[in-house]
Amino acid sequence: MKIRAVASLLAAAVVSLLLLVMPVYSNGRTLLRVNGPRVFGILAIPIVIAIVPLIFPKLRVAAAVVMFVFVLIGGFSIGLFYVPSVVLLAWPERR
Repeated sequence: MKIRAVASLLAAAVVSLLLLVMPVYSNGRTLLRVNGPRVFGILAIPIVIAIVPLIFPKLRVAAAVVMFVFVLIGGFSIGLFYVPSVVLLAWPERR
């Protein structure tokens, strides 16, 4: 198992969990309270992308590109929190 792929998955999972329970709005409300249950699907996208290289190791570069696109699209809301996961996916493994 690739260490950076696992680290990327853990980073994405921790960020998603923190975004779910920590207050992110100026009035102290959480994403779950403001947006309701639909936020689970949005926060699951980076986790699913980070799982792909563990199941299909040859798709690691594709997963890094897709995660980077997610960061760009969601950059002004939650996307920038997932930059460490992108870096871990894109960084080459040493053999």
